[in-house]
Amino acid sequence: MDNKPLVSILIPCYNSKLTIDDTIQSAIKQSYSNLEIIVNDDFSIDGTLEYVIEKYGNEPRILIYQNIKNLGMCENWNILFDKAKGDYWLKLDADDIIKPQFIEITLQNALQNQAVFSGSSYEFLDVKKNKVSEVFTHKNRTQGILENPLEDIFINYPLHLCFTLLKASFVKKISPNYYFLNTEVGDAEFQIRAALHSDFKAYFDSRKLGYYCFHGNNSSLVPLKQAKSFIFDILGLHHKSLNIKLGYIYRKKLRSNFKLYLKEMILIRTPWNFKLLNTTFKYAYLNA
Repeated sequence: MDNKPLVSILIPCYNSKLTIDDTIQSAIKQSYSNLEIIVNDDFSIDGTLEYVIEKYGNEPRILIYQNIKNLGMCENWNILFDKAKGDYWLKLDADDIIKPQFIEITLQNALQNQAVFSGSSYEFLDVKKNKVSEVFTHKNRTQGILENPLEDIFINYPLHLCFTLLKASFVKKISPNYYFLNTEVGDAEFQIRAALHSDFKAYFDSRKLGYYCFHGNNSSLVPLKQAKSFIFDILGLHHKSLNIKLGYIYRKKLRSNFKLYLKEMILIRTPWNFKLLNTTFKYAYLNA
């Protein structure tokens, strides 16, 4: 690759002492060399910062920071993005892993296809069970440019930010006030906001180039936590645009969500939340 832009690998962490080593090692071992690796600790109380400084403090490509107080997930991401100097950025969570050729492959795809998002497939790794499984929505997915990116991202969520290289200039263009909304699913809002922009172009590589790790305390495992954030926060901002651009496809997806939430509550698999049901119903059926 003749053109070697600087790539920033951005690692947010909080109480990640037991998992961050594999993440940092996967960043260091990339076949692509023009990297900066930035670790930003969100005021951990388990010794994460001390561990990272002790082990990686002398690594010339690694910059290590800590917030003066705990700010929460998305605010920590915002701070990391502010610190990045690269032409392309990767947000790599402190318990996930990228394979050695990840940056080289996704950057080449971005440059060759003028893509502002360049992602890859990955695998789920259950750390406790030492079990690997594939991403269902990636099965039989065609490699290449996303043909209907807004619909695809809203319905199928084909790209995960931990495995997607972002063009910095585009990210700044769509982020006049913040990179990530301070909500449980700020990454999903970020992708929808990106896909709504006229300059959005995303490439998907079907090779499995990383591991999304489950270790028993992932926020995504909390019942309805992400669903509430999605309905109240994301659709609170983007309902009108999504309804206009996607129409029936958008409303069909929300109707499916409504039925799922209702079923889970009736079967007492999750707490009742009348506000969630009412808001989802309004967006899905009343064209509000």
